[in-house]
Amino acid sequence: MRKIIKVNKLMLALLISSGLVACGSSSSSDEDASGGSSSVSSDQSSSESSASSESSEDSSSSSSESSNDESSESSESSESSEEHQSSSESSNDSSEPAAPDSEAWSFYADGLATLALTVDGEQVSSVLTPGQYGTVESNAEGIGADGQTVWEIQFNDPNASNVFLGVEDTPFSHGLTMTSAMRDHGEVQFDIQVDAIDAETRLTVKLDSGWPSVSEYTLETPEVGEWVSMSVPVADFIDNTLEPGSADLARIINAFVLEAAGGTALVHLNNIQYVCAAEDCALEAVQPLQEDDEPSPPASELEQIRFEALTGGGARFTIRLPEEQHVLHLFARHNGVQDFVVNHIEGIDGAVTDNGDGTYSYEVIREDGYADDDLVEVRFYGASDSGAAPYPGPTDDDWLSLTYAAGLVVEGVDDSEDGDNGGGETGDDDNGSGDNGHDEIAGGIGEVVIAQLDNGDVRFSIRLDERKEDVHLFAQRNGGQDFVVNHIQHTPSNEIDNGDGSWTYVALREDTPYEDGDVIRARFYTFTPASGQSFYPGPTDGDWAETTFTD
Repeated sequence: MRKIIKVNKLMLALLISSGLVACGSSSSSDEDASGGSSSVSSDQSSSESSASSESSEDSSSSSSESSNDESSESSESSESSEEHQSSSESSNDSSEPAAPDSEAWSFYADGLATLALTVDGEQVSSVLTPGQYGTVESNAEGIGADGQTVWEIQFNDPNASNVFLGVEDTPFSHGLTMTSAMRDHGEVQFDIQVDAIDAETRLTVKLDSGWPSVSEYTLETPEVGEWVSMSVPVADFIDNTLEPGSADLARIINAFVLEAAGGTALVHLNNIQYVCAAEDCALEAVQPLQEDDEPSPPASELEQIRFEALTGGGARFTIRLPEEQHVLHLFARHNGVQDFVVNHIEGIDGAVTDNGDGTYSYEVIREDGYADDDLVEVRFYGASDSGAAPYPGPTDDDWLSLTYAAGLVVEGVDDSEDGDNGGGETGDDDNGSGDNGHDEIAGGIGEVVIAQLDNGDVRFSIRLDERKEDVHLFAQRNGGQDFVVNHIQHTPSNEIDNGDGSWTYVALREDTPYEDGDVIRARFYTFTPASGQSFYPGPTDGDWAETTFTD
């Protein structure tokens, strides 16, 4: 990452007169065109590690927890070469000038910036749409200390919340795409001022193609009260640390996401942009489907999965259903291992087709990953006004199974030798779906039970008076969240029909890190269209069940 320090004219003159900076040194750039500053930069490296954080609950943007093993030391004339994070000390009066040969695509510069891209052969201009998730107060037209317009954000959720700039309700609603050069050499740049932050709060920048297709980079917390210029190489973003997935840089939905997890924070942002100096760097709009393009045909039979092999090892998954879905997820396994999940297809632009006869078709494309003779298994999970259902069904343990081949088209046919649809665990989450001791699970309706088992494992469970379409668990150890299980209901052995109208949901933590005296806290989040979202023990997502671990 490049470290950028802004120096005003007076400071530069003092440094030159003191001999700390030589006049005409190659480390100083020409004066900013605005006459306000010049810059000193150096390339630096770092190491980083990641940890998981709480995911978004039915949101296009999710949360994660990770940390950087970075350190930084700086003086008036030199910077340590052992850091990856950048810092700056300056007012936020003007945008940081890009390198002479670089090109920039600005999203926010003293207010929302206009992005000009080509759509349908014509150049169109629009700002990106600011959005937020979780308990957060966001004002994209805030006023900074020096009177400039800044994005003011108060993160109030003790778990996780974020703000983002997205393509929704813009001419670029089909997404943004980076060229290969942009992916390899581009940078995400922005200025940030942290005015207040909890010690446990982690700030993470993300690129988002729709959950769980998210890539992330955890920031080193800047000095409180100072403007800092960050420059994160696109190549340094890592995969989603909560669920399998990474941003599809050919189809970016939210071009910039800032998330706070583990505590609260008050921050200001400005000068958010993509920058790239390499040849052939570009940010482009994903083009809408043209009238003469041939969309894939919907599955001809209702509730039948249609699979089509695409060139380059890709695949198109399609299903036609008798009514519009409130929730629709796709799960695919590759040679027995689940490696492709698309949640909330119903919310992906261009993925839903109203067939005009009361039916709806849903389509997901996997760009690559398959080779001839690979075993492919796929299933959908949907929820509508009529209730929830797996496809091909009748249970969520049934899959459409086929052997991949170039040009293959399969519709609602299981070509496995014994007719077995590849049943077994969905693999949606590694949550210990073995023998969870179901006969011993206790607890009243709505009661969160944290049970320490004889072998040291810990079982989290809840009994509810209805079947839920989404169930997530969040657990803390000594105040820090370190265990999350999403979509518990997708693992059949962890969703128990008690036969009396109630359902029990279980998540087992095996090989636990718990030690004698550790405080364990847990809560569940659930959703159905009829009941909406609910928190347990509740009534809010700030309420937790608690116990103390004993050897």
